Amino acid sequence: MVGIDHDEVVLGAIRDGYVHGTMLQNPYGQGYIGAFVADRLRSGCAVKADAPFKSIALTNRFIDSGTVFAGADAVDNYVASMQAITQDLFAGFEDTYLDCN
Repeated sequence: MVGIDHDEVVLGAIRDGYVHGTMLQNPYGQGYIGAFVADRLRSGCAVKADAPFKSIALTNRFIDSGTVFAGADAVDNYVASMQAITQDLFAGFEDTYLDCN
């Protein structure tokens, strides 16, 4: 079984061997990337017309903040896993999503 999020009950079940791991939705990345985008847009950047948004409707745009799996080997350091996926996404973020010329 794989859980979702980083609730202490789920983390404890992973440590105890009852759950294989958990998928983290990355609230760290949501805040970090979201604050960065808001600041860049406030500072004059625009969203690129061809930015690869995930969309459930033509009028909605979503930036993927990443998900990451945390198994028994990463359960006690899951924050580092969220930080790592955020840094991976952030590395090419501005070139992919924003026009800051």
